Amino acid sequence: MVCEDRKLVWNGEIPVRLQLHNSEVTTVPPPPPSLFLASRNGYLPLLVPQVKPHFQSALPIGQDTGWFEYEGLPLKWHVPIGVLFDLLCFEPKRPWNLMVHFRSFPSELLPYEGEDAMKWSFINSLKEASYVRYGSTKHVMNLSQTDQTDLWRSVVQADLESYSRVCLRLAPPSGPNPTASRGPGDPEASTNKQQTVEETIGLKVPFRLYVRTVEVNDGAFAKGFPLKNWDDITYISRPVDVWREDGVMVTLWEALQKIAPQLFACVSELPGRDQTLPMPLLWESESARNTSKFDHSSYPYIKPIASYLLKQKAYFVNGIVRIQGIEPSPDLPIDWIARNLCGADHFVHTCIFIATNERK
Repeated sequence: MVCEDRKLVWNGEIPVRLQLHNSEVTTVPPPPPSLFLASRNGYLPLLVPQVKPHFQSALPIGQDTGWFEYEGLPLKWHVPIGVLFDLLCFEPKRPWNLMVHFRSFPSELLPYEGEDAMKWSFINSLKEASYVRYGSTKHVMNLSQTDQTDLWRSVVQADLESYSRVCLRLAPPSGPNPTASRGPGDPEASTNKQQTVEETIGLKVPFRLYVRTVEVNDGAFAKGFPLKNWDDITYISRPVDVWREDGVMVTLWEALQKIAPQLFACVSELPGRDQTLPMPLLWESESARNTSKFDHSSYPYIKPIASYLLKQKAYFVNGIVRIQGIEPSPDLPIDWIARNLCGADHFVHTCIFIATNERK
């Protein structure tokens, strides 16, 4: 049975306004834009069969593969639509205004050879996630041709019920687990709890981070700061254990700190921090304190845009974390995140914005 939170995330859509690029318009007047609701877990090439007929009469001779652009940046076809939107639109605008092209496919993108290429890119990502979760890709490799087709069709059609039915075959059969006794509380209850988790998400959760810096003015993120180049994004893919050594569930901040420790620091570390390192996303005080009295004059390029108290410590946040369009609580267990916020490929795609006073 699929929980309601997962349904809400899976059914998430982004209103997209598509305009044919002026260089490819051959009619007067130009064709009007086309409006679509795009599934967050879908991929841009899946829109081409719907959008091309709308612009067909205005297209030039010698059409090429369809591709999309946002504020001058060609969009990667193998990254889920929701991730692209979260990463490129710091202040989400709806509808999302994109340019569509049918000529001069950009050399900086991976070559696109039709829907089969999109399908196998997705399957390969699923294999990678399966290896992280269960230590093997055999459950993906052993899917029948029919199951593979049904799984891909469910992504194309945003059909959660069909998707969930096939995904049941991707988890190993349940059985005794030698690490289950690490759970807190009653050993038997802990075993049952952990087996349930492991059957659905495995012992590890695959995270994929997309980290970018965004200019701030007077403590607020600047508007209209488009990404100019994909090289300005730092990509990090890492597995994270579901459980800590003491049997407590790992939280989001703990997971991110394991994946990218360079983005975290204590207040005492900031004055001597290596300036070649990326600015920290979050730093913590050594003890509880009034979060409104943080002195950042010694390091003017590190100014917290938010702060909070958690477990008798003050934390200062120098950015924003987004997963599936949500800015989740820092103490959210990654079990819940993996169950409800992972993409169709089972990766937890996480967009991180780091505030900076220096324009890149």
